[in-house]
Amino acid sequence: GLAAAGFMAAKAAAEEELAMKKLATQIRNSTTATDGQIAANEAFIGNLQYSAAVSDDELRPALSSLVTATKDLGHAQRLLGVALNVSAATGMDLGSVSQALSRGFSGNMRAVAALSPELKLAVKNGADFSEVLKILERNFGGASDAAANTAAGGIAKMQIALDDAKETIGTALVPYLVEFADNLAIAAKWVKENTGLAIAFGVAVGGIGVALLAAKAAFVVYNAIAAITNASKTALANSGFAV
Repeated sequence: GLAAAGFMAAKAAAEEELAMKKLATQIRNSTTATDGQIAANEAFIGNLQYSAAVSDDELRPALSSLVTATKDLGHAQRLLGVALNVSAATGMDLGSVSQALSRGFSGNMRAVAALSPELKLAVKNGADFSEVLKILERNFGGASDAAANTAAGGIAKMQIALDDAKETIGTALVPYLVEFADNLAIAAKWVKENTGLAIAFGVAVGGIGVALLAAKAAFVVYNAIAAITNASKTALANSGFAV
């Protein structure tokens, strides 16, 4: 059980590391952000997931989409805040809202207009993205904080904390699992080169397993017979006493 839990924790840590590197790479490719600013962005994501009660697994792809569109990390972070409010107020998933804002920033106002009924008229009347953004901020501002401070938000924060703890444990286990994987690869190579022996070994182990199960079954039957015999003896004894 501990081994299985440890493997899952290490897997979660590896996935977290991959997600962080993907976002960092996208920020470097799309903006002029320094390594210090990218590191600070991870702290921003870490704090935001608790204040908004939204997992960093959702925040990073959303921010990556906005960074790609805006080419500016600070502006992307601001739009992420708007996306969180819209998502909390409308029930739309964060990824879809972020994609719509990304397209709107790039000039595709149709996607943004679908976020709220009043935006359709505003866009039809020629509103640009900055005007649409003001409408969204006015209509949905504070929705994310309000949702995060509900009972559901509290449960979400608890799950985030548990996931973070699992990832922290997994980070410590990764080096050992990498070593184990290397040794397992060597074993796999041996099995590939000695398939006949591996099959014979498996059959032998299987035969031992069957024999052990049969022996266990025999003991169960023996115990059952012993219990019946004792009950019979007791019944006979009681019967003799009665006579």
